[in-house]
Amino acid sequence: VQTALVVWLLLLKLIPCIVQQSTQIMPQFIFSPPSKLLFNWDDVWEAGYPDSLAVLSADHRITVQVSVAGNFGGGLKIMLAFRCAGKSVEEQLDLDSLTTASVTEQCSQPGSIAFSISKRFQTSTQSTDSVLTSDFILKMSTSRVSYENVFKDFLEFRILVQYSGGELQSNSMSVWNLDPISAFPAVPPVTAKYSSRSFLTQSAISFLTGREFADASSSINVSSLQFVEPSMVALLAAAPAFLRQRVNLGALLNFDANGCSYVQYERSTMFTSYDSKFDSRHTLLQKLVRLDLSTGLLWYSKCRLSNEIYNFYLSRMPASIGLCLVVSVSGQMQPYYRVSTVHARLISPTDFNYKSCTTSSASKVCSLVPNTYSNVTVFAGADFTALVCPIVCDDPTIVYRFYANGRLLIPPTVSDWDSAVGISGVRVARAANIIELSPDRAPSGVYRCTAGSRSFTFNVLIVAAPSFAKTDSGSAAAASHPLPGKVLAMAGEVVSYTCAASYAGLSSVRLQSVFYLASNTSTGVSWTRHSLSSFQQLVGISANELTVSLNSTAVGSDRSAQTLTTVLQPPASSRLKRPFDHRFVCEVGVNSNAELANKFGLNSSRLSAQTGSNILYLSRPSRADFIPEIDENSCSTQRCYAGRGAKFKFGFTASYGAYLNQAGVEVLAYLRLDSFLLTDVTALMRQNVSSLTITANNASQHSLLIYEIFQFDLANDWSVEALNELQKRTALTAVFNFRYKSLSSELTGLKLDKSRYGSPTVALGRFDCRADPLCFYSTDFDAQSPHGSLSFLSVQLAFQPPGSQQINQARISFLIVIIVVCAIVIIVLAVLLFYFANRSPAKTYRLEEKEIHQGHDPRAEARDEKFKEYQRAEARDGWPGGFANVAFTASSGQINFAAHQGTRESDL
Repeated sequence: VQTALVVWLLLLKLIPCIVQQSTQIMPQFIFSPPSKLLFNWDDVWEAGYPDSLAVLSADHRITVQVSVAGNFGGGLKIMLAFRCAGKSVEEQLDLDSLTTASVTEQCSQPGSIAFSISKRFQTSTQSTDSVLTSDFILKMSTSRVSYENVFKDFLEFRILVQYSGGELQSNSMSVWNLDPISAFPAVPPVTAKYSSRSFLTQSAISFLTGREFADASSSINVSSLQFVEPSMVALLAAAPAFLRQRVNLGALLNFDANGCSYVQYERSTMFTSYDSKFDSRHTLLQKLVRLDLSTGLLWYSKCRLSNEIYNFYLSRMPASIGLCLVVSVSGQMQPYYRVSTVHARLISPTDFNYKSCTTSSASKVCSLVPNTYSNVTVFAGADFTALVCPIVCDDPTIVYRFYANGRLLIPPTVSDWDSAVGISGVRVARAANIIELSPDRAPSGVYRCTAGSRSFTFNVLIVAAPSFAKTDSGSAAAASHPLPGKVLAMAGEVVSYTCAASYAGLSSVRLQSVFYLASNTSTGVSWTRHSLSSFQQLVGISANELTVSLNSTAVGSDRSAQTLTTVLQPPASSRLKRPFDHRFVCEVGVNSNAELANKFGLNSSRLSAQTGSNILYLSRPSRADFIPEIDENSCSTQRCYAGRGAKFKFGFTASYGAYLNQAGVEVLAYLRLDSFLLTDVTALMRQNVSSLTITANNASQHSLLIYEIFQFDLANDWSVEALNELQKRTALTAVFNFRYKSLSSELTGLKLDKSRYGSPTVALGRFDCRADPLCFYSTDFDAQSPHGSLSFLSVQLAFQPPGSQQINQARISFLIVIIVVCAIVIIVLAVLLFYFANRSPAKTYRLEEKEIHQGHDPRAEARDEKFKEYQRAEARDGWPGGFANVAFTASSGQINFAAHQGTRESDL
């Protein structure tokens, strides 16, 4: 026996066992709906988000939030997996070992971007599912990436959560740092007035101090100069599209004694490709000057620009002027913005050479900036993208116009910016020379600007990484949505659930389904990844009961969507080979590595996203799941009549109620009187007629319905009305609706097929499961038929008026008496018949004679005479002698005979 026990224990350790827990929840990341691709400083990056991007400078930080829910057994271990810039090997850091005070710097080697991470806080809650939430502060430090690799090298982060049965892996966060191109050396070379380590040319610095404007009154209206070093132009051209489209370079003059240490837009004049914080003065200035990063040339109206800057200088009259370098990334929150000093000292007014001038040309001249990129990529989730009209005019009063797919965009007249009328997702500046495209609403197509006699056309392509993020109905990505967080799969009921991933501007994406199934091992619960076919085989469910189909559709003119639809009708538990509870996941990612590198700059990520749902199996309720008192509800058992009343009790057992509560099922219980709600029958809902008690299913109680009809007579109108209602109704049915606790908005993609049960009953309203979008099963489905498995929930009513019960009891008592009397009479008659059937005629006659009293009764004398004749006949027939005399004495019961002489005693 001991040997067999040891072998059995070894087998238990080696062979995975079937998980018996009915609501086994696989650990999963919990995160809010993702809404962006590009993160800003001070944003919160939640583990579980799709692959994300960020551009951060030194000392800027983001919060990393890790929230995990599910049955993770003996605990969790949170790890940070990171890859230093320029490295291919991934390293790991135990985040649980960190404290709020500890700061650990990583990737501090040359050629990388240093960062530090510390713990912010950690909370743990215990409910139906355990939830663990930890926050960490990820802070950028000094970047040691070379000037040439600033757009190519980046940090990559992932979160790993290890538990007893497996490991969760988050998508990645890729972080760039542009500090190497946005800062000058702290101590410039002694022989140079300006640092040579800059993307600004010497011509640009001369221009900024006004030296180029000494001949501003010449006949040249629009001129250009090499403002950005060609080497930087080449680096930017090789950068990923999302960086190339959003990085803004340039310089500014800050008319303030603080130089470049504190810059305000209203005190400065900017010479940049763009800045998301442009005020109305700067948008007007863009009519006179345009920095084109595709060539590095600055185009400007020589005389008009000199006038504008000189007049602004006169309005400020600063003691000194700061010449500053500016690097930023477009966006309402400006993910990256850094200003640094270019000049070794502040510019004094004597070095400032801007002056007033008058143009020699009488005509208003506009020039088109050559070689401007006409193909523009707008990245969804990366904030607004600007289109600046590349037309420079020598008169700021010239009217600019923008058109979107042939439709004129009307600019605002009061505010600096406003949404374009009739075009979703487009903002227009008051000067009408700049528009901004929303990353999630703006349509692809042709955008054209005009000024004077010039015109330029942008071909805009929306690029959206595949995402399950649900957006509002006005968005072009409205076709995308995640899976419902939980699917309650009732045995025998048909349910379908979908995930939809939308994308744009990508050649191909791949959407696939994955199943995770639990099993017990020696170390705890283990979750294994399966395909559809292997899952069906392991669980023992047919292809007809579980199908997954993929469908591709076009959404609008510039987006596409792929939808995975799962149709499930789980069988009875007796047919399953192992517990059905599992996690279903939709995974989507970009297929083309070339697209990942060229458009997003990624080389190790699939730019993927996931959405998952916990599929919980529920057995169909049976008689054993209800309280025993249901058997006492029958009117034949409790003799329903108004003079006595009746009591009906329905409910689940405590164990089944706890089972439903653990699975997250909300139970709505009510009573149906024929096809009406009992509570709608006002004649029965009076306080002196009946009472109804309903107990909801929760953590401490199970669903219970108690309906009691009180004893009453027919002394008034309300009692007569109540009795009439009871007598004309045939059935009282208890109904328990199984519902989701979630809101309908949280169940997008979930479809409950209840059509086989017919149309909803109008009188029941929202209580009818077929009309309730959150109801996935009702006991009424199995109680409607007399032969249904839950037909005992319907009680046939047979109510009688007051007094009828006493009359019936009297009738029953009278019938019993009649039956008893009849039985006695029958017995007496039977005895008499038996007695008379066994007597001779002579004996019978003698008995009759004995009953005759002495006296002169004519009848007695006749009988006496007849007896004498009979005596003589007897003598003639062989008696030895005749009777001489017979005397009958009634009182003594004796007959005296006087025989003839010679008669023997034996003959007598």
